[in-house]
Amino acid sequence: MTRCVNPHCPAQRMRALIHFSSKAGLDIEGLGKKSMEQLFTLQLVRDIPDIFTLEHGQLAGLEGWGEKSTDKVIAAIQAAKNPPLGKFLGALGIRFVGEVTASLLEEAFLSLDSLMAASLDALLEIEGIGEQAARSIRDYFSDPEVREMFARLQQAGVAPEAGRRTGDGQVLSGKVILFTGTLATLSRTEAKKLVKDHGGQIATTVTQKLTHLVAGEKAGSKLKKAKELGKIILTEEEFLQMIQPLMNV
Repeated sequence: MTRCVNPHCPAQRMRALIHFSSKAGLDIEGLGKKSMEQLFTLQLVRDIPDIFTLEHGQLAGLEGWGEKSTDKVIAAIQAAKNPPLGKFLGALGIRFVGEVTASLLEEAFLSLDSLMAASLDALLEIEGIGEQAARSIRDYFSDPEVREMFARLQQAGVAPEAGRRTGDGQVLSGKVILFTGTLATLSRTEAKKLVKDHGGQIATTVTQKLTHLVAGEKAGSKLKKAKELGKIILTEEEFLQMIQPLMNV
C-alpha cells in the first residue's frame, strides 16, 4: 500500500475537512462531501479553522446555495463550536484515533490543553492505547502547523467541552460494553452515546476487559466468543432497563 505521509498536502487536507464535518466527525449539517469539495476548490475553506470563520455573504451567492440553506449552515457551524472533547478528537482524523480511542483520551485528560501537553509515557499509561497510537497522537500534537491550527480555532471561538471521568455514582461506571447485531429501537450511535452518558466505556472487540455484550438480531461470532469468555449477555431491552429501569421499552 502506498500512503501519503504529508498531512498538509491538498488531497489530505480536503479529505480531513470532509471527515471533520461529516457524520463521523462533528456532523455539521449542510457541509457534506459535495459542499466541502466546492468550498475547498473555491479556496473559501483551506483548513479546519476556516470552517468557523465562514460568513453568510461568502456562501449565499454560490452555485447551489440559497438564503435558507446558507442560514442553516451558518447556524450549524455556530452550534459545532462547543463539541464534546471526545467527538472533537475523533473528528480531527488523527491516525489510529477512532471513536474508542478518542473516548479514552477524553476520559484520561479531560481537556484539549492537557492532552496537547501529554508526554508519550503518559499516553502509554492509558489502558487500551498502544505504542503505535500513542506515537501518532504525540506526533500530531507536536506538529507546529497543528498547534497553529488550534490557536486559530480558539480565536474563532471553538472550545471543546471538558471531558468527564467515569464516576462511581453512574450506573455504568466500570462497565465496558460492546454492541453486536442489529438493534431494534436504537441506532448504534444512540446506543454508544447512552453508554458514555451513563459512565460506561465502549468496546469494539471481545476481550477479557469486556464486561457486557448487548446482542441484537443476527448477532454472530462476537456473541459466541463473549459466551465462551463468560461475559454478561444482554438483549437491547435488558440494556435499556439497566440504565433506565422505569423506561417502557
